[in-house]
Amino acid sequence: SCPDPSCSGTFNPEGIPLCLSGYSCLPTPKTCAPPPAPCNLNNCNGSFNPTTGIATCKSRKATCQCTPTPTNCGTKESCDLNNCSGQFLGNTPFPNCTNWWQGCECLPTTTTCGPPQPCDKNGCAGAFDSTNGIATCRNNFLVCKCIPTATNCGMRQSCDFNNCAGQFVTNDPYGRCTNWWAGCECLPTRNTCGSPQSCDKNGCAGSFDSDGVARCKGNFKGCKCKPTVDNCGARQSCDLNNCVGDFTGLGPVVYPRCTNWWAGCECLATAKTCGTPQSCSKNGCAGGWVNGVPRCKGNYLGCQC
Repeated sequence: SCPDPSCSGTFNPEGIPLCLSGYSCLPTPKTCAPPPAPCNLNNCNGSFNPTTGIATCKSRKATCQCTPTPTNCGTKESCDLNNCSGQFLGNTPFPNCTNWWQGCECLPTTTTCGPPQPCDKNGCAGAFDSTNGIATCRNNFLVCKCIPTATNCGMRQSCDFNNCAGQFVTNDPYGRCTNWWAGCECLPTRNTCGSPQSCDKNGCAGSFDSDGVARCKGNFKGCKCKPTVDNCGARQSCDLNNCVGDFTGLGPVVYPRCTNWWAGCECLATAKTCGTPQSCSKNGCAGGWVNGVPRCKGNYLGCQC
């Protein structure tokens, strides 16, 4: 080899490795130094060795490694194929092979991209693909999935539309799409909200709307909730304000509940709510005389018995 003390070989001006004696020698990385130059300069005529994936000069400085150019690299292939071991070496559109075909750009895969990052960071310039609802980078980290921001998501739409498949992931004001447009906030529907929960749980902060329905105003915004004493206020007549009070399905209880507006709130029973008088001694009625009329004083309070 050229570095052997008996040879002390170097490249001559024509790029041929020769010992001091004038005999040819085999160059090594030490002989080839300084660092590799582009494969298309100085008559290198470099190309890749298909058995090692290393680019070397074929003319001047033959066998020395050179830095591949797009001509050497050819069409970009998957970063996971042919021992490429592609990685992003900075904020760039494409990753580069780090093993075979070192220095050549390759097409990123899930492995290359890693965990999705925000679509507005590091020059990603992410946007949604209208054909599949997936957000990907359009500049650096090209085609890698990214986490959409409010700018990408735009106006909130129904959680049931456009393959959104919205769900409440945590105790949040809005649902989030879990299929297309994944990560974007959406407007909850009956499907998203599920069964009504207590208006005072999990940050719901529920209150009644002008239509007499209790809905969350904090987390789970817009979802119906079960009113509490604080929401209902003082009991009113079961016949007023579209309450439509009823004992049905409640079992033996003191007060009926509204079934229309103010649904779930206790109300004051009327003759209409009470229905046909029952025995004063049944179901906890605990009947007694009130102004000469027998009425329940326990369950079914105020109803004639």
